[in-house]
Amino acid sequence: MYRKHCLTFEDGKYTAKLPWIESHSPLPTNYDITEKRTRAMIKRLSPELHKVYDDIIEEQIKRDFIESVPEDDYTTGHYLSHHPVRKDSPTTLIRVV
Repeated sequence: MYRKHCLTFEDGKYTAKLPWIESHSPLPTNYDITEKRTRAMIKRLSPELHKVYDDIIEEQIKRDFIESVPEDDYTTGHYLSHHPVRKDSPTTLIRVV
């Protein structure tokens, strides 16, 4: 059911809709706390991991996995914070979650 109604394949990419209850009231904005968490997380990164984290974000933008929202209305919407997770791998120090 979900696959039939919520997955689309366009321009060589899959797009999946979030499972959403139509009658659910809008979530309150959490922009302020998400911004504070992100800034605090960035401050804790070592210079090496900061560079790796930045490279991962830039690569995801380049590959259209994520996109910048330059003129967003911060009074509405619900934001998801992100953070690095260390990996025990010689080629990949962290991944963004």
